[in-house]
Amino acid sequence: MLLLRAFDRDAAAASESWIERVQHAGLVWLVALVATEELAWFAAQYVSDRGVWRVVPWGLVPSAVLFALCVLAMRTTWPIGAHRRTYLVMAAVPLVVWMLVFALAGNVVSDGNPAPLPFVPILNPLDLTLGIVALTLARWVLALRREGIEMRTMVPREVLFAIPAALSFVWANALVLRTVHHWYGVPWTLDGLWQSTLVQAVLSLLWSVIALATMVYANRSGARTAWIAGATLLGAVVIKLFAVDLSRVGGIERIVSFIGVGVLLLLIGYLAPVPPRRKEEVS
Repeated sequence: MLLLRAFDRDAAAASESWIERVQHAGLVWLVALVATEELAWFAAQYVSDRGVWRVVPWGLVPSAVLFALCVLAMRTTWPIGAHRRTYLVMAAVPLVVWMLVFALAGNVVSDGNPAPLPFVPILNPLDLTLGIVALTLARWVLALRREGIEMRTMVPREVLFAIPAALSFVWANALVLRTVHHWYGVPWTLDGLWQSTLVQAVLSLLWSVIALATMVYANRSGARTAWIAGATLLGAVVIKLFAVDLSRVGGIERIVSFIGVGVLLLLIGYLAPVPPRRKEEVS
């Protein structure tokens, strides 16, 4: 930090160089990495060396660092206030990628076991950390907008909407699967989850609800692309019902999934017909 201060004082008359920007950003990355390693070690040593406690620091620390950057960027104090764009862009983007990778890997790999605490859906360390990650990313986007930086200039519009939507879908599925695993004893393995009739029924209903919500929103806002995405998911549900759920003879779960999906299909037909094209709306 003292070296950065001295470097800034020497280069006060000149414009900020890329070397100076890398130095400031590198300090943030180093602090985040060291703090994460230390907190993960502390959790493994003093809380539990298994389960989710040594996983959540990998999402919690970068979220805390990014949030601190957003708050301090509103001030004029050195160093963040004096190098606002460097910290909000160059230093923040790797943290954002880190947090997105954590959101995907945490949902796919971890069963969210909070031992010695009992598992509670949403109110458990992993889901709370994922919620903090989501809120911090939203806070970062607002900080960029305040600086006159639009995300659309950095990322294509399709990717900008597709990544949050995909991660939200993965999170919803993982949350349900973790709940079934902890509450009903379904093994946290790919084969164990796939062979469970309860899991298949719950996924069919969940996907139908997500498709319904997406298509209703798209119908109200006139977003045909979102409506098509919801319809595609709904088509996947129908295929899954006949290819997977129907092959499992018997079971109250299969009956409930068929009835539930059927009711949701009727609601979709009534509440969310396909929105008109933009040209049709103008005419």
